[in-house]
Amino acid sequence: MEIIKNKTNYSFDELIGIARRDNNPKRTYLFVNYIQAKHIPVCPGKALDLFSRLGRELADSYGNERTTIIGFAETATAVGAAVALCFKGDTPYLHTSREGIDVRKNIVSFEEEHSHATEQKLFCSYPEEFIIKADRIIFIEDEITTGKTILNFVRVLKEKGFINDTTKVTAASIVNGMNEAHAAEFKKAGVNFHYLVKIKYDQSIDPFCNLSYSQMEEMPDNEASIAKSVFSVNGRTDPRTGVVVREYERSCQRLAEETAEILKERVRSDSSVLVLGTEEFMYPAIFAAKKISEALNISCIKVHSTTRSPIVPDGAKGYPIKSRFGLTSFYSGDRQTFLYNLGRYDTAVVLTDSERPFGKEFESLSGRLGDLGCKEIIGIRWVE
Repeated sequence: MEIIKNKTNYSFDELIGIARRDNNPKRTYLFVNYIQAKHIPVCPGKALDLFSRLGRELADSYGNERTTIIGFAETATAVGAAVALCFKGDTPYLHTSREGIDVRKNIVSFEEEHSHATEQKLFCSYPEEFIIKADRIIFIEDEITTGKTILNFVRVLKEKGFINDTTKVTAASIVNGMNEAHAAEFKKAGVNFHYLVKIKYDQSIDPFCNLSYSQMEEMPDNEASIAKSVFSVNGRTDPRTGVVVREYERSCQRLAEETAEILKERVRSDSSVLVLGTEEFMYPAIFAAKKISEALNISCIKVHSTTRSPIVPDGAKGYPIKSRFGLTSFYSGDRQTFLYNLGRYDTAVVLTDSERPFGKEFESLSGRLGDLGCKEIIGIRWVE
């Protein structure tokens, strides 16, 4: 692999690892971002600083235009929100979803070719204001390899009349691995792109072809002693159907403040704390983790989230995914999700916007964290 350009303060090995997808012949590997707070636990400030680096570049280039930011589920929902917050004014932000939202708000739906969860949907409560009137649409990904998903979105949005030939379209990502042929397709479609790291590599090579381990971490036979409590916090706003990003930030601030209030009597400044988001619900967890750290002066706080993406774990040196824990989705009882590289923490906080009450997924996660030495787990549902 060759690093063509790196605009971050991290070396490539500090930023990105390569892991093997589990049972996905369409694309056998994926890039795992160590700083993104998705698969790997990280200090929240590092994640937000990385996202904002991309956002500042885009705001400097397009800040004077009427711009709408669209992030891609699952892994780029937080990147997109942080990018949108780098723009001044009432910038609209929305992200794609694989959840079942009000079908009346569904404006685009198609199959994503390489993904483990193939359906991509875009919902919007205000398509006239957020999409049709935009001078520029900026699509945000964590990593762009072929760009087919973005080009599919542009094509369908044009076919349905949401954008036209005068609408400018940009694609932006933390990592760009497009080859010359893929870049030419973007140019032909009139889509320009930005990135933080540009790489060149042979996409036909499977770097971990010998990995085969896919066994889940087993649950303990007897649930470890761990205190459990659940709360609901009002004021949810949902970028799945579109938000004005400043209003979204204010909502996230209130969520963070109420979460800090719940934790105030439960943690000390020397406590180790884990904040977990759930699937597409990433940005509020990262934002809250940073604000909790500041409000309660907690020096050791990490954040990441559950994911639908099945990745092969292995203990090989330099391999990013060391362990895997499977649990039922917080959103659907018939869907499997995963957590990677779980460690020991004094206190764990699960933040979710699921409408389902905490159930067996919370119990199984409690058992696993208790087995690792966690003393308390707190579940917080963000509700309207």
